[in-house]
Amino acid sequence: MQSVLGTLIVAKEGPPPVVNKDEAATRKHAPQVAQPFDHWLHKQLHEMYDAVAKEPLPDDILRLIDDDAATDRKPTSGDDKAREEK
Repeated sequence: MQSVLGTLIVAKEGPPPVVNKDEAATRKHAPQVAQPFDHWLHKQLHEMYDAVAKEPLPDDILRLIDDDAATDRKPTSGDDKAREEK
């Protein structure tokens, strides 16, 4: 398939590769070793955003969430008709 930017490479579909059951079990339970970049990125993101994530939500946002949750609980007459048609 040709595109404006070049050739599109499509992966072949088919069954997944066969993996030895013992090998799969070992991989599943083996501890993950963090790569240096992953460790650095994780640390930097936490340093940047932990304080922001711990801040309380503003009252107007909480009010919007509560209003939306209340509307989800109250079915309207149009919702009843839509449910009956399904």
